[in-house]
Amino acid sequence: MQDLHDHAGERSNEGQALYDLKRYEEARPLLQKACDGGNMSGCGNLGNLYYFGQGVGQDYGQARRFLQKACDGGIIAGCNNLGNLYYNGQGGPQDYSQARILYMKACDAGYMPACSFLGTLYYSGQGGPQDYSQARTLYMKACDAGYMPACSFLGTLYYSGQGGPQDYSQARTLYEKACEAGEMSGCGGLGSLYYNGQGVTKNYLQARTFFQKACDGENVSGCTSLGGLYDNGQGVTKDYVQARSFYQKACDGGELTACSALGWLYFKGRGIPRDYAKARLLFEKACGGGNMTACNNLGWLYEHGDGVSQDYGQARSLYNRACDGGVKAACDNLRMYR
Repeated sequence: MQDLHDHAGERSNEGQALYDLKRYEEARPLLQKACDGGNMSGCGNLGNLYYFGQGVGQDYGQARRFLQKACDGGIIAGCNNLGNLYYNGQGGPQDYSQARILYMKACDAGYMPACSFLGTLYYSGQGGPQDYSQARTLYMKACDAGYMPACSFLGTLYYSGQGGPQDYSQARTLYEKACEAGEMSGCGGLGSLYYNGQGVTKNYLQARTFFQKACDGENVSGCTSLGGLYDNGQGVTKDYVQARSFYQKACDGGELTACSALGWLYFKGRGIPRDYAKARLLFEKACGGGNMTACNNLGWLYEHGDGVSQDYGQARSLYNRACDGGVKAACDNLRMYR
């Protein structure tokens, strides 16, 4: 045991060097010995190996164990990563309150990603009160320190006027800063400003440039917006085949708005053969995730028996849900039942 303690730092350094070279299988036993010997950096890196499944089977429970040990031992990145596990409910119960505590600890110690994550919890009201002003403060702290995702999030607060005055110019500045640094959500935000003519002259071609950059960088919202340009012929020649391609990419990436839009192409037979069954599956996916437009469209399928057995009760239920969610067309569709 004494040997473990005496050589813990040396083994941690060796393990770290191998970790940095992505020689994870070789790093793991050294990090294990370092952690067993009381070296908290070793515990933190060992926890990361289990978190990401690097050189070992992915095991969130083990990741929690080692990251907790590292966090308790003063490894602030370990507190942040442990917060991620609580936020996502990986390796144990989902606990936003505990995630707040861990992110706050790491943020207070100067770990900027944690400040941004904590800002998101204040923004969403998860694990405590919703507070847009506090979210702004935290995003600003992280952005000023160079954490680019926070700059993009802060830009969105200025864009929406949450937590303070609406300011499209400031939103643009922040989106530009993030985009130029490679943060693709910032590029998508810039595209939205040019698309809507907010703080800049409306310019669909410029919007397309930024949406394309965001989509190429795997930002699925950018792909959705790019699909919309081709769908509507804004700044480009109308091209449903191209629209379908971008909607599909975004839908596969979990963007429910894109799933709904893709379902509409199948429903109308635009750029592809009309296919009510595929439209139904896409509307169901999007509606199940909370996209109210898709719920309305799914209700239409049930009302008319397109791709499903006709079911007026199911149609009415879906119209009710979509109407309550703010879709005016769904409220109009409900009138026939009254």
